[in-house]
Amino acid sequence: SPGRRADASVDLETLASSLRAPDDAASDAEAARIAHAMLAQLDDDKRSVFVLVELEGLGVPEVAEATGTNINTIYARLRAARSEFSATVARFHAAERRRAP
Repeated sequence: SPGRRADASVDLETLASSLRAPDDAASDAEAARIAHAMLAQLDDDKRSVFVLVELEGLGVPEVAEATGTNINTIYARLRAARSEFSATVARFHAAERRRAP
């Protein structure tokens, strides 16, 4: 549903800003590296759908048409990608909390 998409949407800039160390001059580059590493953990099909919808702003019907893939398959890949990406972010934040003094 449209409301659910907004709730589950991932803004990479917001994610990157949450990964930055406040006083680290290289933190932007490091945050981008971490975000890309998180995306790289998704398999190719899920990552491409996730990037097209979440980062490029395409709609699921557009992605389905552009890729010649059944719309239900695109929705399933997007759901799985969002879930896996969120779990990866949660693991990262948990690891950061364990490292914090």
